[in-house]
Amino acid sequence: MEGFGTRLPAPDQIASPLPISTIFTLLDAAALESDSKVLVAGMHSTFLVEVLARLVEVVHVVETTEAAAEGLRKHLRNESISNVRVRHAARLDAWDGHGPFHAILTDGSAHRSIPNLRTQIGFGGRLVTLARSGRSGRIDCEHRMPNGEIQTRRLGNVRTHSTLTELLESMRVLPDGAIDDQLASVDDPIELATHLRDAGLVDESDLIVATALHFGLGYASVDALVEDLDFELARSLPRKFLEHQGILPLKVIDNHAIVAITKPETDLADLAQAIQPRQVCPFLVSPTDYRRLWMAIALAESGPSKRDDKETEPDAQTPTSRADVVVLDNSAPTDQGGGGIEDQAWMLFESLMLESVTRRASDIHLEHGRSGPIVRLRIDGCLYPHDTVIDKPGMTRLVNVFKVQAGMDISERRLPQGGAMHIRIHHRHYDLRIQTQGTLSGENAVIRILPRQSTVQGIEDLGFSAECARRYRRVLENPSGIVLVVGPTGSGKSTTLYSGLRVLAADGTRKVVTIEDPVEHTVEGVQQSEVNTAAGLGFAEAVRSFLRLDPDVILIGEIRDSETAKQALRASRTGHLVLATMHCNETTDVIQRLTDLGQDASGLATELQGVLAQRLARRICSSCKVEAAPDPALVAELFPDERVPTITSYRGRGCSRCRGTGTSGRTAVLEFLPIDDALRDAISRGEPTADLRRVALQGDMVTLRERALELVRDGVVPLADLPRILSHHRLAPER
Repeated sequence: MEGFGTRLPAPDQIASPLPISTIFTLLDAAALESDSKVLVAGMHSTFLVEVLARLVEVVHVVETTEAAAEGLRKHLRNESISNVRVRHAARLDAWDGHGPFHAILTDGSAHRSIPNLRTQIGFGGRLVTLARSGRSGRIDCEHRMPNGEIQTRRLGNVRTHSTLTELLESMRVLPDGAIDDQLASVDDPIELATHLRDAGLVDESDLIVATALHFGLGYASVDALVEDLDFELARSLPRKFLEHQGILPLKVIDNHAIVAITKPETDLADLAQAIQPRQVCPFLVSPTDYRRLWMAIALAESGPSKRDDKETEPDAQTPTSRADVVVLDNSAPTDQGGGGIEDQAWMLFESLMLESVTRRASDIHLEHGRSGPIVRLRIDGCLYPHDTVIDKPGMTRLVNVFKVQAGMDISERRLPQGGAMHIRIHHRHYDLRIQTQGTLSGENAVIRILPRQSTVQGIEDLGFSAECARRYRRVLENPSGIVLVVGPTGSGKSTTLYSGLRVLAADGTRKVVTIEDPVEHTVEGVQQSEVNTAAGLGFAEAVRSFLRLDPDVILIGEIRDSETAKQALRASRTGHLVLATMHCNETTDVIQRLTDLGQDASGLATELQGVLAQRLARRICSSCKVEAAPDPALVAELFPDERVPTITSYRGRGCSRCRGTGTSGRTAVLEFLPIDDALRDAISRGEPTADLRRVALQGDMVTLRERALELVRDGVVPLADLPRILSHHRLAPER
């Protein structure tokens, strides 16, 4: 298909990866040696080529489309594979060949199109043919004997399509143990994908890629799909019909219609009859991306990103508040054909929220810079620019949308304001915390996105080492005392406490009550309450009332003042286990912090059971992880006075899955401080923090540095990220 380009291959050019068992059967039939010269023709299996490249001396590959050939070349470059020669031939029978070959691997169609293929086999060589038929196939092997005769034998039937589970495993996105006995019995791939998505086990984007491959459909980013979009085609059919069917025609190239679909089983016969292309090329998209496609059409038609001629600030007008709960799924964009400024701001709000949630952003930063407004997303702890093009009046309108939804005063732009709102995106709920700040250039805003997850992670799922997990579980078994999780904002303290709540709730013999601000996760079997300052219910007041409810365990969202600290110690003394968070940098800082809040040292020595200090480190993307030479300067800083050990470090090279960042997701890095007798004595004597830390190091404390280096050696986090986790004075070993 001429002009189709390399960015958007047709679905028939995207073959489902062969099952690994089938690839092994092909390799066994080929009987390869390390010095073999192999030809692969028409197989469309990147993994097969990659395996061959690591087994034999040289591999020649012929692809029938330039897009497929270029895609394979790019993959081989990324994997640093140099012994593969890739050629493009529109017709395989026109390919001149580079034989003789020790082995030729081909599919049935390629075999039929190359009548002289057998002549390319060297003496003793083999022609292995995979004849596909639907989702299965047959492998035949032709062996050229030394006397020139060819012996043919049939090796039997094999599968030619991977299951959804196999695809997800090959993509390295399926967590260990995700497919339990119940899910293993699910035969329907769509039902399985729904279970995995709703449980939050696999990202929606990864599920779409795997599902598209399984069904032989195309897949592409929204940016690629909307490029050169044909608005007339998108508007040529009734919108209600398109949304009911979950389809959207995007463009026609060389009489091939590019169509987005949300369901693999969608029947496109009616659509094909309506637009009458030579071929319909369906591309599978998620419901979220389907929504974004409609928004892109509406935004492009109404031109929300075009610069206004006026440089003055707009009036304090904003879209009318839609609802306390903003629903972004299953609802059509407001603008049906070039609406006003208010609708443009609302659509930009929806588009930004969908993009942020899809990319797992924790914060949205709306800022007025010297060169104009910018939008940035905080993903895995780092800020990345967003490609939203917006002018100064448009930024003001966008900030006003957030302010209205959060119940804030849009006429006040000079003083800081805070507010909150709740949204639902594709059946998932999110709390947003909005904070604004007036600057010389304009009003900035930061929106924190807090997902209300339906499931709470277990302790082992957070990245704890086996020893830290065992110790955490042990302190949770105490009948009374205080267990604290400390760290800066956004370090995952609440998530760690929730994992402990999950253990306690599973026990069933203890009553667990919580006071939180806000309740981020609901845990079955736990009585959860939320701070309500307007009604006079704060942390301290809640704990005071909890003592009359006969609880066994009390969770306090945060100890931030002397009264809450006092009530926490009181609850501990009266026989309750208290879990809480605090803002401290290190475990031993807790003692000084609580002392500053007016608590006596002897009481702290008696009641404290354990302290966990936590940071979140970026995980190396598993799809593009490669070994990397450690930075000598950083290694010297880590081991200034020691013999430098051999360090094997890794990094992410950058791929489409991690959007070129080299990292995907985060893991917890923990410092665990058990309160033993020696440390209790030191706390009772009121020793300073530095001395308390020396005592702790002589005991069983696991430091942040020790755990961080362990994660580096295990290939979980990059060595270069250690300065993000550890302060300068903690990079070197402590004495």
